[in-house]
Amino acid sequence: MELESDKLKISELLELRRAEMLTVNAEYQRGAVWGDAQQKKLVDSIFRGYPLPLIYLHHKQLSTAGLKRDSLEIIDGQQRINALYAFAEGRLKLFDPIKDEAKARFPEFIKAQACAWAGCNYAQLSPELQ
Repeated sequence: MELESDKLKISELLELRRAEMLTVNAEYQRGAVWGDAQQKKLVDSIFRGYPLPLIYLHHKQLSTAGLKRDSLEIIDGQQRINALYAFAEGRLKLFDPIKDEAKARFPEFIKAQACAWAGCNYAQLSPELQ
């Protein structure tokens, strides 16, 4: 087996998802299990500059009747991709570390930091943050 490393931007990963070029193999990927709080915290951590764990994809190519179709099978990272997609599609409104303290349960050092995305969904973000 040959391994290749490629860096994709989050926007490119979301383009692939929108184009239905990312597939899930139920043999080694469970269904969507992250709740809204986990998804919101992942997006928040990206805005804070924390590194996103690696996402592993398997390139698949199907040839039938002279036609070829490429897709990527998600090996690891389905929950993260789903969270990013839900946020980009406007289905998540991020926590405000102060106002949503009871639900968000951020540590004190996080609450003390500036948070331009607090309480925003994707459409409410500044162009720089989008």
